[in-house]
Amino acid sequence: MIENKGIYQGNNLPHYDIKGLYQVITYRLGDALPKDMTHVADDKTNRRVIDEVIDNGYGSCVLKIPLVAEIIIQNWQHFDKQKYDLIAYVVMPNHVHILINTNKSFSLGQIVHSWKSFTSKEITKQLKSSKKHLEVHNPGRQSDYWDRFLRSKEHYIRAVDYIHLNPVKAGLCRLPIDWPYSSFKKWYSN
Repeated sequence: MIENKGIYQGNNLPHYDIKGLYQVITYRLGDALPKDMTHVADDKTNRRVIDEVIDNGYGSCVLKIPLVAEIIIQNWQHFDKQKYDLIAYVVMPNHVHILINTNKSFSLGQIVHSWKSFTSKEITKQLKSSKKHLEVHNPGRQSDYWDRFLRSKEHYIRAVDYIHLNPVKAGLCRLPIDWPYSSFKKWYSN
């Protein structure tokens, strides 16, 4: 069994890694922020500014390519009920939000690392085989990630709504049901 890390410092961000928690995880492409903002710490103080820039679709936005978005979603779904319970998700053009409930066998850091590692390799492979790599600049990915554990039922509901409404807030669609790279349809059809 994996040891609980508790609260610890990642590359740039603090993390809370206790098994059995509902956690919202956000990570972004490496070019999702302008170079003049790279000095801005990815911390709570600057989070609103960072969110606004990211939601405006800065950078290469390769996650909007259907093949790329589907690889990410399929990877998350692959380990649902094994490493975690997949609750809600959205793939945006340059970042993702996902809500999971971690289980007792895998640390949050291991889970996120496995997502990023697999999807990075698989996306590169698929883009090369489809010749899309000739049209797409590979921006890399953010080395760290944001995580937030949910403290109450109300926090859980707000997190699910935030995830599903993110494409609407960013002006990518009028209604959450219109965004194809989200768990909204599955969530609200049940």
